[in-house]
Amino acid sequence: MASILLCKVDTAEAVRRRSDVNTGTWSRIKSNRDERYHFLEQTAPEFDALGNGLPELCIDFKTYVGIPAELFYDEINRGVCQRRGRLISPYLEHLAQRFSAYLSRVALPEIYRSQPEG
Repeated sequence: MASILLCKVDTAEAVRRRSDVNTGTWSRIKSNRDERYHFLEQTAPEFDALGNGLPELCIDFKTYVGIPAELFYDEINRGVCQRRGRLISPYLEHLAQRFSAYLSRVALPEIYRSQPEG
């Protein structure tokens, strides 16, 4: 693999407090029905490589960067970054499918409009 895509991750609490996230948007985000975000449940300490646990998190598909795979694995080997956990099947595939769907969206020049009734 030539490069690895990394998405921005923030705590769910921080995303919820954003001014552009209202109650309806938050409801879609936390149930993984919002196309831009992927919600991850809280992780118990026994499933965290550091043993601390992780809060609820939101992955933002809109903000991502690609880095060379060789650099990424070198950073892991040198201890600059560390794996905290991993997703198991089918959750891994669900995340990958949602991210690829977000990236492959097609922009339309106009939004569809329904004819007025009557």
